[in-house]
Amino acid sequence: MISVRSVLLGAVSAVALVSAAHAADVVQPVEAPAGFNWSGAYVGVGGGFGASVHRFSVDPLIDFNGIGGNGVFGEVTAGYDYMVSERLLLGGFIDANIGNIGPSISFPGADIDLTNAYGFDVGLRAGYLLNPTTLGYVLGGYTWNHFKLEG
Repeated sequence: MISVRSVLLGAVSAVALVSAAHAADVVQPVEAPAGFNWSGAYVGVGGGFGASVHRFSVDPLIDFNGIGGNGVFGEVTAGYDYMVSERLLLGGFIDANIGNIGPSISFPGADIDLTNAYGFDVGLRAGYLLNPTTLGYVLGGYTWNHFKLEG
């Protein structure tokens, strides 16, 4: 015969076990790490060494193969990109450059230097995130350069 004490002990034990099992199931979900955000402003500086080689001919009279020169350049860049959606990016930029890269030609009695002195670029970028850290994009814009001819 089942006593009231046994039923009560069984009920309390069952409630305690169910409560413990229920507490173990209530785990706070761990938030997934946020995706990389490419939005924002950026600035940059750069510089380097460059060289140019040109081919110029007017057959059969004139043939200047391998006319070239070298020099240094510097650049300043500023831009802004905005994530339109989770994977689509739109942005714009402007670059300014200065340098002395260009060919030199020596003739008897004359030296001619053509130098890419300074310029700027403005453009737009449309990009697509291939994965969280890789952006594939296309650029379009306008470039203007000032060449200096001395001789």
